[in-house]
Amino acid sequence: MEKVSLLYFVGLGLSGVEGVSIEGFKVLKGCGVVYLERYTSPGAPSAKELAEFLGRGVVEVSREFVEDGRRILQEAREMDVALACFGDPMVATTHQELRVRAVKDGVDTRIIHGVSIVGCVAGELGLHQYKFGKMVTVTASVQALNSVLDTVYWNLLRGLHTLLLLEWEPKRRFTPNDALKMLKEGDEDVGLGVFNENLFIAVAARLCQRGQLIKLGLLKDLLDCEYGEPPYSIVIPADLHFTEAEALEALFKSSECSKANNTLYVKSKANLLVPKYVEKTRAALAKVRKMLDVKRCQLNISDLLENVDCYSSDALRFLKEGKLELAVLSIGYAEGLLDSLRFLGLADVPW
Repeated sequence: MEKVSLLYFVGLGLSGVEGVSIEGFKVLKGCGVVYLERYTSPGAPSAKELAEFLGRGVVEVSREFVEDGRRILQEAREMDVALACFGDPMVATTHQELRVRAVKDGVDTRIIHGVSIVGCVAGELGLHQYKFGKMVTVTASVQALNSVLDTVYWNLLRGLHTLLLLEWEPKRRFTPNDALKMLKEGDEDVGLGVFNENLFIAVAARLCQRGQLIKLGLLKDLLDCEYGEPPYSIVIPADLHFTEAEALEALFKSSECSKANNTLYVKSKANLLVPKYVEKTRAALAKVRKMLDVKRCQLNISDLLENVDCYSSDALRFLKEGKLELAVLSIGYAEGLLDSLRFLGLADVPW
């Protein structure tokens, strides 16, 4: 039976060539061509290091080469091809997309999984893996800042830890200090109150590599620390299970962990916005009542204005009872009723 060639996705792990599994070594050794992608991965071995370890040639390629993928797919129809990368290959959506394209084009694929930061960070810190929510990459771009803040916010609201991966580029140094200062300033602009000076965080540098560094503490104490060379990641814990707190205290001698609960800094959008909307609606209602005081009998809208007031009160009551959806609906009804006077041409509602 004729052997079918394969496209292999090989994870190199986090510890340089020493992190390559025996299975990964055998695959890389036997493929017709080995491509190495080191995009955003300063901890990955160089093509020269990997070639010396394998005793064969290795071709380093760019992220654009992998995204294009045509040459990789063409060669994989004729011989075994391996795409090697730092960590685990399927953490990157680019690799997932290339694999799907390969399957659609009739090219068989196989994944040789490697150790990734997604799995290691919880173990290294002593946190529970199942308590991590959505992770997100922090870049130096201000445009992407809101996405990071929203991810941390929603994870904390659900009681979940957040893993932040820091972007790395060869020509630009983006440190945990830069990221934390940017997040703190961005939070102050939008008023979430999450990235305050007492936020309990963990910063990891070169995780699972020689010279690994992990620092825990309050944001205000970690802003000006020195973290050495990348790669970097930051963990924002939610509320800690008592076994997590015990682990942090034992492993890192952290005095803050026993009382740390970052969920105290986050409120639901309803709790943040409904009181503001109620205040705005009541202020507008008071002005409209003054405007229409002379005409009230003729227009017969006293019941409408009374309902605006009642819906506003209901919104605050539902909010206090934890019925957030009803709170939002109630203040929405109040605003809608009051705004109807503008559509009817009866009053210029002063929002």
